[in-house]
Amino acid sequence: MAEETASPSSFSKRRVGFVGYGFIASFLVKKVLEDDSLELAFVCDLFKPESVMSDETLPEECKAPNLDGFEKYRADLIVEAAHPNVSKDHGVRFLKSADYMIASTTTYADEETERLLNEEADRPTGHGIYLTPGALFGAVDIQRMSDAGKLASLTVTMKKHPDSLYPNKDTPEFAKNEEAKKVAAEVLLYDGPVRKLCGIFPRNVNTIATAAICARKTVGMNTRAVLVADSRLEEMIIEVKACGPDKEDGSPGLRLTILRENPSARGAVTGTATLNSFAASLMRVAKSQPRGNGVHLA
Repeated sequence: MAEETASPSSFSKRRVGFVGYGFIASFLVKKVLEDDSLELAFVCDLFKPESVMSDETLPEECKAPNLDGFEKYRADLIVEAAHPNVSKDHGVRFLKSADYMIASTTTYADEETERLLNEEADRPTGHGIYLTPGALFGAVDIQRMSDAGKLASLTVTMKKHPDSLYPNKDTPEFAKNEEAKKVAAEVLLYDGPVRKLCGIFPRNVNTIATAAICARKTVGMNTRAVLVADSRLEEMIIEVKACGPDKEDGSPGLRLTILRENPSARGAVTGTATLNSFAASLMRVAKSQPRGNGVHLA
């Protein structure tokens, strides 16, 4: 789809609010502060509010100790870069007054959250959800195939160094990942539906969750996810396989396969390329005409 970029006179500066002020969010906030065509509405960190309140680089009027009455900051776009629970607890409220960009897309693992977010985004309020493709190449193709009912199956495989994976400690995957740190080989941690994977690796699989959300009109959160730990890796590898319906004679139809290899420091959750991609997506959304209700790729 063509990107519609507004001229400087077509609408006033968009005000951008942030929930979260960690590695990703602080990088994005700086980008907004440096851009004269945008305004910072607010910054709120629900888990470490002192990181916001004590930061002298932030305008005092933009420091929010909590989300009580966040509407007073008049944000046009709210960016979540903190934790999946933010969308679960506040996502619908955000959408009632602003566009909403979600970084922690693993929030969609919770079926009730998925339903409520999609219902509010699809309501004709003029406000929509925006997803950054990040490390997901082929996101537009996945969404187009799914929206047209032409996506029969979707598999996303991710391979990372085990030091960069953070499974919940009370899961079998945690033990497998610990063992993967001791061997120079690939170790299969998970092979199954995205929904279950998101609950096990909430910090690591936002890219896979985003693919499933793009496919929401067909396979959705039943997208197949494969997660592999490999202590020999100095990069994050993502392979996407999207398949259309078989032909009438039973032979395979359209197939799309994309392989992405992104250098990533050991222990890092997000690679530099993904960070820059998120920033670019934010700027495209913030500087373009709002696309209205629905779920959009940034």
